Formats: sequence, structure tokens, C-alpha cells
Amino acid sequence: MQKSNTEQTVFIITGMHRSGTSLTASILQSAGIHIGRNLLGADHVNIKGHWENIDFYEFHMNILDSQGLSSAGWTLQDNLEIKEEFIDRAKQIIENNALSSVWGWKEPRTTLFLDFWAKLLPKARFLLIYRSPWEVADSLYRRKDELFQSQPELAIKYWQHYNQKILNFYNQEQNRCLLANVKTIIQYQAAYIDTINHKFNVDLSHPAPTAYDPSMLKTEVSSNSQQPTVIDYYFPETIELYQELEGRAWHPEQTPDFSWQELLKPSLYRTWAFQDWANLRRLEQDNKSLKTQLHAQEPELQESQSRQTELEQTKAQLKTAENLLEQSQFQLHETESVLEKSQTQLQQTESVLQQSHAQLNHTRKELEQTTTQLGQAQFDVMRYQSQLHQTQEELEYYELHRQAWEESQSKLYEAEVALSQLMNQLQQAEKREERINIQRHQTLEELEQTATQLKQEQENFKLVNHKFTQLKIELEGDIKQKEAQIHQWQTEFKQSKCQLHELQQELAQAKTYIDQIQQRHQLEQIVAESPGKQSEVDYNLLVWDAWNAYCNGQLPVMKQHLQNALKLTQTSASETIMNWLESFSKFSVAQGLELDSESLTNSLEWQQLMRQVMVKKMTQLPLIKH
Repeated sequence: MQKSNTEQTVFIITGMHRSGTSLTASILQSAGIHIGRNLLGADHVNIKGHWENIDFYEFHMNILDSQGLSSAGWTLQDNLEIKEEFIDRAKQIIENNALSSVWGWKEPRTTLFLDFWAKLLPKARFLLIYRSPWEVADSLYRRKDELFQSQPELAIKYWQHYNQKILNFYNQEQNRCLLANVKTIIQYQAAYIDTINHKFNVDLSHPAPTAYDPSMLKTEVSSNSQQPTVIDYYFPETIELYQELEGRAWHPEQTPDFSWQELLKPSLYRTWAFQDWANLRRLEQDNKSLKTQLHAQEPELQESQSRQTELEQTKAQLKTAENLLEQSQFQLHETESVLEKSQTQLQQTESVLQQSHAQLNHTRKELEQTTTQLGQAQFDVMRYQSQLHQTQEELEYYELHRQAWEESQSKLYEAEVALSQLMNQLQQAEKREERINIQRHQTLEELEQTATQLKQEQENFKLVNHKFTQLKIELEGDIKQKEAQIHQWQTEFKQSKCQLHELQQELAQAKTYIDQIQQRHQLEQIVAESPGKQSEVDYNLLVWDAWNAYCNGQLPVMKQHLQNALKLTQTSASETIMNWLESFSKFSVAQGLELDSESLTNSLEWQQLMRQVMVKKMTQLPLIKH
């Protein structure tokens, strides 16, 4: 069951933009404070999310819009009137978001409405976050808001306005507030949660180790940085406010950390001026060295042209090799077609040969049957002849013995009958033998014809097989030779392709270098034809040289050219910097490139240039006596 508002603990997390409120909100969410469900998503500024409740985010923006102020919260106005309709809406937002016994929200614009929320939520607790003015300003500049690009000093003024409101509210409501530097919160996360538990009687857990990502917040400033000194020089009241926040804020060791005061240098000019002098002479030497390198690279340019000629010749050779490869492939295809036809003819011959073998086997079987029948007929003839001979012997015997003739008459008659029958059978056997002989003769003739045809077909088959074997051997030799030749061509083609790729890369680099030289010559001509002074001509050429060095990744060379250009211009710091950025952008567009201004302005060389620009321009201003 949801607890009532009187039983709930509400934490309001706020501070100046870019002061680490998102990071603090993520730590508190991990410790157990329900920050909200409908949160503002991540973007290029906060890639892990803003941890801002959209209900309160839109509520504050609508109030600012209703009064004609910047919805982003960039205002220096102290008294902001809140109409009755917004009060009712605020109560509804609280009711919609009070979903846990310990809940709250984070939204930097809340700083402008601390008194309003303190009255509307009399038991709310305020976790007030601040950060050094130079770190906040640096973060705003890196975010590249147009407002701070044109009026960079507003970053310090807004920091002072926001943090003054935080300090005033803290002085009035100390029992309801916990004021802390985000750097201290990061360093002592567990102690920060323990302090919240003890002061506000809650039971938050220690945050997860993954709640803080060190890469998401840059809190370190180089000891050589002049940013704190610049702020102290032009906005001393800002440094005083930061010192007062540090003195009033929570620290687990009960000792404020004023180590940052070492960043404030006693002098803003002397060291920078001599450093510029030394850098100028070094840049002149570097410029001479670059000119020498330019002359030394002219033979390389000529060599690149000769390589281009070789590249064209290689292309022609490659095209010839491709034509030869196509011809070889066509010949190979024709040879394969001939081979397929020969195989088809061979299969047909084998089929005919098989049919002839079958017919021969059939004829042999018939011949064997006829031979068997002929043997049986001859056996019958021999048996009949043997019986006839026996009968004749008996007849002779009867003639010799006439006495027994009558007795044997009957036998003779029977023998004659039998002989007649035997003669008939012999005649039939002779006729049958004659037919068998005729069939045998015909079968032998057919067998001879078949044998002759088979012999001829075997000879044809041997001839075809011999031709096929020779053709196969020739084809195998041709195929192996073609394959070796193709393999050699492929190897040469790959080598030519690799050489072509290398030559193309070298040619592209040479073309880029030539284009850069031609562009600089064109720029020299254009600038020389302009009615401006020689210093303006030199200034524009130096800016172009700096852009060229940046495109080639030579940031120190870029810095040297811009330092030389800085000596030739009398414009303000902001105009000089804007002119550089616009020139870089214009040159990039002319080359079809996209300028990564964020990477440029975040580089160490650019930051050093900015400090030099500030020093030079401040040395041109009259001294201000406090």
C-alpha cells in the first residue's frame, strides 16, 4: 500500500548546470532514492542520461516561457512570479510522482525556484550541489552552446547567480539542506550517504560501485592553467563566492579544501608574454624547417608522377592479361564440348557393342541346340543302319536255309514292314538332317556375318578408344598447361592489383599534397590581389597553414601558425577565436570535409592557444585598479 505524503521523505537535488547533479542523482538512485520513472534520456552531453524527471523539467521550462525568459534557465532575474495555475499543476505533479517512501527529483532549474518548493513541500530535504566556476565554464564551452560562444563571460555570471541563490537558501534553511562540492561527493560517496541518513533520519544503502564512471566528469585542472586566474582577475566576486561555499559546505574531515587557491597566480602577464616571445622564435624555426621539407618533397612528387605512368602501363598489361584469360577460357569451353561429344559417341558405340554381344550369345545358343539335334539324328541313322545290316544278314541266312524260309516268311514280312518303317524314318531323318544342315549353314553364314561385323565394330571401337585416349591425353596436357597459365595470370593479376592499390594510395596522397599546395597558391593570389595590408595577407595565409596542419594531424604545427597569426591581428579575443573557427569551417567545406569543432577545441594545443589569446588581449587592455 502506498504511504501518504506525510510519511514520505522527499529529496530535491539541484545545482547549477554542469555541476555534477546528474552524477549525484545516479549515486542517490543507486542508494535507494526513487528519482522517477519518466526520465530525460541520454544525449551527446550526458551519454548515460540526465536523470531528470520530465514532469518537473517541463514544469520549470513552462514557467520560464510564461515570463518571456530562456527555457534553458539562463537568466539573472531574482524574483520569478509563479501564477496560481502553476501551483495547482505542481501539486498534481507531486501526487503523480510520490510513488515511494523515499523519492525525489533532480533538475538544475529547481535552483531558481527553491523558495517555492520549500513552501509547497515543508518537509522536503534539499541536496545542494556546486562545482568550481572554471570547471563549469569549461564544460559549458565544450558543450558549444551558441550563447556562450558569442558571450563567454555569461558562463561565469550565471554560475555566480545560481550559486548565490543556493548559498542564500542554505543560510536560511540549514536544517533542511546538505551543501556539498561534487568533487567531495565523488571522493567520499559512502560518507556522503551516511551523512544523509544521519541528518535526515533515512536508511539509504551504500551506492553500487558502477554508479560512478570517472570518465563522465572532468574535475582535474592543470596546475599551469590560467583559467582560475582569469576569473579572479575579471570576476573576483565569483572567487569569493566559491570560497564561501567551500567554507560552508559538508566535508567528512570537517576541514574545507582550499587547495584550489594555489591555481590563482599573482601575475597574469609577465610569464605569458615572454613565453609568447620564445614560442614565436621557435615557430619561425619550425616554419623554415617546413619550407625545407617542402622543397625536399618535390622529387617525391616527380617520382609519384612516374609511378602514375607505370600504373597506367600496368593497367594496360592487366587488361591484356584479362583478354588472354577470356580467350583461354573460351578455348577450354570448346574443348570440353568436343570431349562431351566424344564421350556421347563412345557411349553409343558401347551400346551397339553390347547389343552385338547379346545377339552373338543368342546365335551360339541356337547353334548349340541345332548341333545337339544333329547328333541325335546321326545316332538314330546309325541305329537304323545297324538294324538294316542285321536284317540283311538274317535274309542271307534265310536264303542259305530255305528249309526255314516259310517259317521266316512271316518274320521277313515283319522285317520288311519294319524296314519300310525304318526307311521312312531314315528318309525323315535325312530330310530333317538336310533341313538342319540348311539351318546350320544359314546360321553359320549369319554367325560369320555377325563375327565379321563384330570384328569390324571392335576395330572401330579400338580406333575410337585410341583416338579418345590420345584426345584425353592431349586435353589433360592442355588443361594442365592452361591451369598453370591461369594460375600464373591470377598470381600476376593479384600482384598487379596490390601494386595498383599501393600506387593509387600514393597517388591520392600526392594529389592531396598537390591540391593543398595549389590551394595555398590560390589563397596567396586571392589575398595578394585584395587591397588589404600585407599583415592581413600574412595573417590569412597563416590561418590557412594552421588549418592544413590540423587536417594532417599536426596539432603542434597548427598551434605555431595560429600563434604567428595572433601577432598580426588587433581584433578582440572572441573575434579572433571566432574568425579562426569560421575560417577552419570554410576551408573544410571547400574541401568537402566536415570540421569536428569539438575535437579541435578540446585539444591541448587549442586550449593553450586560448590562454595565449586571452593573455595577449588582456595585455592590450588598460590596467583596472581595484
